[in-house]
Amino acid sequence: MPVPRIGNNRLSRAERLVRAEYNRVFDEGKSFPSRYFVLWVLPLDDVMSPPKMGAVVSKKTFPHAVQRNRARRLMREAYRLSKSCVADGHWLLLIGRRRIAEDSTRRDDVLRDFKIACMKAHLWREKK
Repeated sequence: MPVPRIGNNRLSRAERLVRAEYNRVFDEGKSFPSRYFVLWVLPLDDVMSPPKMGAVVSKKTFPHAVQRNRARRLMREAYRLSKSCVADGHWLLLIGRRRIAEDSTRRDDVLRDFKIACMKAHLWREKK
């Protein structure tokens, strides 16, 4: 029996990086490796702007589209569930590693890994 969806859980257009912003994060940002992905962070001059995020997976690492889609979905979901704890004024880019597409990988594992990576990057703030 399908689970009914309540509301729209997608990231809004304002919360997603565009191509030029991806390039800027790669050129000027700093990377923080973790178990399931590499987190790239670019601090912005406007510290009050809400964070933006992007997810990247390569065909070389994930040869099948199903694997690529699952990896992106897990990374986006980890961000979506944690975005209230991510500090404003940053752009985030998650690059999937091979381990994220394994069948044994659960959403909670990726979520925990996202929190640890954000703490390494000094982006994590506890909810009030």
